Amino acid sequence: MVEHDPNDMGMIQHELKRGKLNYIVEVVETGETFESALNSFGPDIILSDFTLPSFNGPAAFKIKERVAPLTPFIFVSGTIGEENSIELIKNGATDFALKERLFTLPIKVNRALTEAREKRAKAASGQALIQNEGRLARAQQLSHLGSWEMDLVNNTVHWSDEQFNLLGFKKDEVIPSSELFFSMLHADDSERVLKNFKSTIDALRNSSAEFRLVRTDGAVIHVYCEWQFEFDKDQNPVGIYGIVQDITEKKNSELKIQESENRFRALIENSSDMLSISDASGNLQYISPNISRFLGYSSENFGHAKGIEIIHPDEIDEYRKGFAAIRQNPGKSHPFIIRMKHANGSWVWMEGTATNLLHVPAVNGVITNFRDITERKKAEESLEAGRHEMETLLNNTEESFILVDRDLNMISFNKLANTRSLELIPQPLRKGMSIFELADPQKIPELKLMYQKVLLGESAQTVLRTKLGGDTELVFSNKIKPVYNNGHVTGVFVISADVTERERVNEKLLENFHELEAATETQSSILDALPANIALLNKDGIIIEVNECWKTFGAENGLCSKNHCIGDNYLLISENATGMDAGAGHKMCEGIKQVIAGKLLNFELEYPCHSQSEERWFRAEVAPLMKKGRSGAVVMHINITEQKQSEITINELNENLEHRVNERTADLTKANNALEAFSSAVSHDLRAPARAVISFAQIIREDHGAGMSASLKELFGFVEENGKRMGAIINDLLKLARYGNEKLKPELVDMQRLVEGVWANIKRTTTHHAILELDELPVLQVDMSLMQQVIVNLLSNAIKYSSKKEHPVIKVWSSQTKDSVTVYFKDNGAGFDMKNYDRLFGAFQRLHHARDFEGTGIGLALVKKIIENHNGTVGAEGVTDEEATFWFTLPISC
Repeated sequence: MVEHDPNDMGMIQHELKRGKLNYIVEVVETGETFESALNSFGPDIILSDFTLPSFNGPAAFKIKERVAPLTPFIFVSGTIGEENSIELIKNGATDFALKERLFTLPIKVNRALTEAREKRAKAASGQALIQNEGRLARAQQLSHLGSWEMDLVNNTVHWSDEQFNLLGFKKDEVIPSSELFFSMLHADDSERVLKNFKSTIDALRNSSAEFRLVRTDGAVIHVYCEWQFEFDKDQNPVGIYGIVQDITEKKNSELKIQESENRFRALIENSSDMLSISDASGNLQYISPNISRFLGYSSENFGHAKGIEIIHPDEIDEYRKGFAAIRQNPGKSHPFIIRMKHANGSWVWMEGTATNLLHVPAVNGVITNFRDITERKKAEESLEAGRHEMETLLNNTEESFILVDRDLNMISFNKLANTRSLELIPQPLRKGMSIFELADPQKIPELKLMYQKVLLGESAQTVLRTKLGGDTELVFSNKIKPVYNNGHVTGVFVISADVTERERVNEKLLENFHELEAATETQSSILDALPANIALLNKDGIIIEVNECWKTFGAENGLCSKNHCIGDNYLLISENATGMDAGAGHKMCEGIKQVIAGKLLNFELEYPCHSQSEERWFRAEVAPLMKKGRSGAVVMHINITEQKQSEITINELNENLEHRVNERTADLTKANNALEAFSSAVSHDLRAPARAVISFAQIIREDHGAGMSASLKELFGFVEENGKRMGAIINDLLKLARYGNEKLKPELVDMQRLVEGVWANIKRTTTHHAILELDELPVLQVDMSLMQQVIVNLLSNAIKYSSKKEHPVIKVWSSQTKDSVTVYFKDNGAGFDMKNYDRLFGAFQRLHHARDFEGTGIGLALVKKIIENHNGTVGAEGVTDEEATFWFTLPISC
């Protein structure tokens, strides 16, 4: 057994005993002990984990193929994937078993042992069959092998057709002979092979060898040759039979593996981390050479006891406690941060992880990796100072600021935001609070959709109205912008301004417009008296009125000189703007459309409008206008040059401050990314404890169930059920992460055959009474493995949620346009409420109670992630307790 985890060893042996198998087991963990056991222990079957700390299953399989090719080999693992399993079996592995389904292991072991006995018997009978049926039948049985025979009585040699092909000869081109064969030996192997062959001839001993041959075309190939003697009834040798197999590809693979091992060793020796190995007492057994780069010491002269001497006095006690805790937990890892003394006398902050591998014979120590985080510590101190400066600046503005993370929980906010929050909810803001706690519950679904768009890089605006009591109302204009870090959106910045007074002015203006509609002269006088450039637009964006300021500004700048723009379409004027005003013009056009359509209460836009003599800025404000029951817009352009110049000065100060903060946090960001990568790498180790909990709970309940009370049995049932659910969640999490990172391998896939294959497999592995109605589906260019996962998830969901119907029916069909194909999956099951649509494709979002329909809530999230990785989209419609239809749309070329 190739295994390192004691829990897994115990569970495997328990299952073998339950299968009534009598066995003697020898456990190994390294390549050396494995090969030694093959020769000394001589196992009937090999059970191997896929991944060990210093060895792995595929490497063990290669050794087995070389040393004991007829011995059955079964992979027993919790991490092996479907693709790896299929590839390993293609390459010759007997079978594989998942640690989550160990109950299948005894069956597979019995089957493998039976097949091995049959193969050996077949090989033995095959020799007799070859002798009885002639040389031609023998050569045909040795598929892809060259075979040869040497008649010692008549001194003749025979080669099979494959032997001629292997050496590069045509069958009638040469006369076979041992001299001709040996003349083709590679010069570096000739002496060794001839000596070996002669010694076996002298000793009449069956033997084998690996060597190189030079074909007639000059190509050098590696071959494996095996031969055995044939004796007459008086035990006199009468012939020699042998085979020659081309193992060039195998040799090349072994060379690549050796090169990979050498690169890995070089990587360890030259790692950016400093590595050490300590014994159970904490004495250093090894320190990597790069200690000189970290601490200035030479690894050769660094004493075994010196490790504790260079730790900062304030942290020695904590270090000793941590090491004692590590020593008591084999296989566990422990993170730490300590200060260590540099050879020059300075103190260096070191961060690392210690892992107890004292129980692993090949290591027998505690492995610790260290990285220098001194600069990060300095950056944290600088960041804290910069954060204080930024908070001082933000707390003295007239706008409230709230910064939230990607989960939309508050990270920071200024004083004004906290003060205004008390006007909305009866409690102060706090870090970690959801931004939705400030929102009207009825508007939360709409806000979630908006924030999802912001997290994708868009900006948004909202208007918040709140009653303070009586008829008093406050109005806030909120700008929501994405926050970027290294090109990725890491959060959301909410800027809120109190526009109550401005809204009152706008409302008053609207009231005046309605009141003065019957008195045009009075209306014009009021408009002319206002200092802003004002135009009134109808619902189509046509200018119907302008004030004197508008006319004066247009005349001074050569615009609208004939009719002051009255009758022109202001939307087209804005949309067709060119030069420096192009971007502002396009935004202005879109904003006016939103106000006229009633989607925005108002719209603001600040833009430059420089002349040859001066730099100028204006703020455009758009409000709705009701005229004879039809909507329009009021457009005002206010000169804000003086205000803007002040803002530019402030922004320049802010940009300088942000630049300094970004520089100081660069190292911290790199370190955090490294930590995230490490956390992701070890996340799969959660499987082993979950698996152990499930298996040992089953063992206790099955072995001691007769003496348990009903309540205790029920408790152990809960343990197994929740352990399985935990394992499923871990598997789904790893799937979700993997499908996000995998590179697509597109190929032409017959979707009709794929759906039929998945359905047939589900019927073999589950019990259900659903009927599949499948229409013709197209051939698409997709990643076969990922698309299979999509079909499995959608069909499994349809079966699960229709399982409580008397006659469940699942329909699958497709539709196609010139650019895309849509595939539909419909069932007549539990359905869903469309008001919960936004949660449907989210990770761990469940619309039904777990007691009704089991699952982890990750299936549809995986579907969405895979389809989007194919540049496609997903969607669904449902009616509660009636039906649900899910679909995905893919471009014709994805």
